[in-house]
Amino acid sequence: MRNIMANGLAVHGDPGTREQIANALSAEGLRQVAVASWPEARAALRAITVRVVVVATNALADPVPPDGQEAWQTLTSAVPFIVLTPTGDVRGTRAALRAGAWDCLEEPLDRRALRQSIREALAAGTGPTAPRDACGPRGQGLAGLARYSDLLQQLAAWRSRCHLLGQTLAVMMLDLNHFRECNERYSSAFGDEVLNWFAAILLATSRSSDLVARYEADRFLVVLPCAREQDAREWGQRCRAAMQRNFPVRDGTPFEIGVSLAIVESSRGFVETEHQLIRRARVTLDCVKRAGGNRMGSWSQLVAGMPSSTDLRQARLEGVPHWVDRIGEQLRCTYLESTQALVAAVEAKDPYTRMHSQNVAAYAETLGRRLGLPAARVESLRVAGFLHDLGKIGVPDAVLTKPGLLTPPERQLIQRHPRTALDILGHLRFLNDELPLIHHHHERYDGGGYPDGLAREEIPFGARVLATADALDAMLSGRCYKPPYPKERVQAELEAGAGTQFDPTVVAAALSWLDEQPPSAPAAS
Repeated sequence: MRNIMANGLAVHGDPGTREQIANALSAEGLRQVAVASWPEARAALRAITVRVVVVATNALADPVPPDGQEAWQTLTSAVPFIVLTPTGDVRGTRAALRAGAWDCLEEPLDRRALRQSIREALAAGTGPTAPRDACGPRGQGLAGLARYSDLLQQLAAWRSRCHLLGQTLAVMMLDLNHFRECNERYSSAFGDEVLNWFAAILLATSRSSDLVARYEADRFLVVLPCAREQDAREWGQRCRAAMQRNFPVRDGTPFEIGVSLAIVESSRGFVETEHQLIRRARVTLDCVKRAGGNRMGSWSQLVAGMPSSTDLRQARLEGVPHWVDRIGEQLRCTYLESTQALVAAVEAKDPYTRMHSQNVAAYAETLGRRLGLPAARVESLRVAGFLHDLGKIGVPDAVLTKPGLLTPPERQLIQRHPRTALDILGHLRFLNDELPLIHHHHERYDGGGYPDGLAREEIPFGARVLATADALDAMLSGRCYKPPYPKERVQAELEAGAGTQFDPTVVAAALSWLDEQPPSAPAAS
């Protein structure tokens, strides 16, 4: 192999999945090389400089390559490896993590999860210029806190160590209540003062082995190695007591500010990455905030479906249903994951529409945000975009992939797919908001669409957004019969269809987004 330079390496035995990985690497700004087997990957690693590797266990003879555990760990200490395992393959996931994998993701691939994992691996600075075990000093970052990237690396090391010792660790995410008021009522300088005050309390409450970092604007992460949920609760009580003893002062008056705290305990015998631990903490914190905030809550309470009387005894009764809603959300995610196989089956029928559902979901989400829709409606758009073509599983392959014009009977078969999707998904009550969008995404604004010939305001607004997102991907993606349209042509086609095929309001949002994209075919963000 000639000596070339590249940033990302995709290793997978399936050509379609290999292409998905390569696209994800490219989407994160990486040049990439895609190979089918581990021997090819080893040859590539000798010839190129790599910043991240995405490799599937099906490309390996064993989750640990045959040249030995020591060589594998040496390699993963210099380059972050994201390992793809079949759904439910706990043994393979465990072996990869023990060998030093940066992250493990299950197949079939979730494009968003893969891109996020790649992004986090790159942000952590792992690679030839920054070895994986080189963590910055704790003094870096806000008021002596560790950088988030450093915390991730140290959390990964502690997670492995605690697992070997048969112990758990606790991860806490904290949110300063009403922090926005510090900036809005006073000044950003006072907001910085409050952040530094809180950071000092976190450090003073923590042991030298604990990890403390800033997560978002007013959210912080604390990791207690070799600790359980009860230890974290006691830590939280000490932290809150320290806050109440020494509030920051503004104009001679103490500025009283509270904190919401979410606790997640790592589970013995359960394989989980540091990203998944933090994700559980974030979900738990969102529930604590919905239940009123300024209190502690834990993942174990969330799974049980009710806040405990100890830490949530002051929660308003009307806040309790939010915990039940969160349990429903977990079930919803499980059902949606089970539909991924059906969506993959639809896209496998036509290789030229691979990733179409994921792309439409991304474009619909982008348009929803542009239109200022509430977060819940944006999420409905994303889910509906992912499932919108599910009904095509009932269309014969010969019709779906026919290169020429369709006959009237064939066109009727195609136009039946929204109804077929409704038949498949109609029993899932948690999709009540998405089903009308899926059913009517082929309606036209002038009433000339299908299945019901609805027009203008008769069409659900989300379905009008979905129709534009569907058209965006059709124009911006290459097909066997056409290359991707340039941005200018896409804009012209949308403008021509405004008021006839598309809702003019949605078109305006799409054109505004396209104006901000580079001349080459853009991708939804």
